[in-house]
Amino acid sequence: MSINTDQTITNYLLETFKRSTGSYNNNKSILKHFFNYINKPVDKITVFDVIDYFDNSLDKEEIKMTTKNTRRYTLKAFFNHIRKQHLQEGLLYTNPVPDRDIYKFTQQSSDIARQSTKILPILTKDQLKQILDYWTPIPFHENHIRNYTMFLLDICTGARISEIRTLQLKDINIAERYFETGFIKDARKTTSRTEESLLFFFPVQILPALEQYIKKRHMNSEFLFYSPRNKNKPVSHELAQSIAKFTSKKVGFKFTWHYFRKTIITNRIKLGCSEGLSEGLANHKGKSVEWESYIELTIPEKRELYDKYFPYEKFI
Repeated sequence: MSINTDQTITNYLLETFKRSTGSYNNNKSILKHFFNYINKPVDKITVFDVIDYFDNSLDKEEIKMTTKNTRRYTLKAFFNHIRKQHLQEGLLYTNPVPDRDIYKFTQQSSDIARQSTKILPILTKDQLKQILDYWTPIPFHENHIRNYTMFLLDICTGARISEIRTLQLKDINIAERYFETGFIKDARKTTSRTEESLLFFFPVQILPALEQYIKKRHMNSEFLFYSPRNKNKPVSHELAQSIAKFTSKKVGFKFTWHYFRKTIITNRIKLGCSEGLSEGLANHKGKSVEWESYIELTIPEKRELYDKYFPYEKFI
């Protein structure tokens, strides 16, 4: 079976683009670095070639071991794509990327984190309130209302920002207090594998703010948070990140959008929520019996658990 290297890389990158632009850019960078070192047709690359690349290129870079292993798994996924092509032709193909039990990167002292200086990606309730207070809606100032609503939804649900910013109006159920997400490119990190939407609940306390924002938006767009440049597109990844970075500077402490996911999960556990239920409420893929039980519950039963373990009732 003859494989065109350039075409194979292009086809694979197009598949990653369906998941998200970030995934596409990350895979493109890693593959470019790899093939700049190994100048061979993709189907001629052996495990010895990859080990040579690891020894003399990747392992010598001044980056964390976790980053090196992330690149290893990216390469492994690429060659699994080639393996799938061979299997479709009835041919055997061995993935040349060695697992961690075969090849271990050199561990540096910098790879061992100091607990005393470790910064946890968790915010206090006072810090969450500061963020919301900064963006308290100003009448007729849509950007303020938009940013406030984005932060409010993310704080109260723990959804990924890609799942928040791509929300469509048709996927929000005000009466039942939930939204479904994961349909739009860039928000398919989970749904591309499960082929099932993600469902997040929100508390009754935010209904007035959410309904007010929907009514006061200036553009008639299918997206809850639409791009200022094009109402037919959602707020971009870049704009969402700039909003978080700008806000972080204004309130005086570091955070990213993902902090809200970590924070609500941690606070639920403090309220006595089990790991399995916490995974279910956060739309994590779990393995416990409790997680399996959660996914079999009805929407009203899930919402009841969400309300029971909602940790921000006193300031939202």
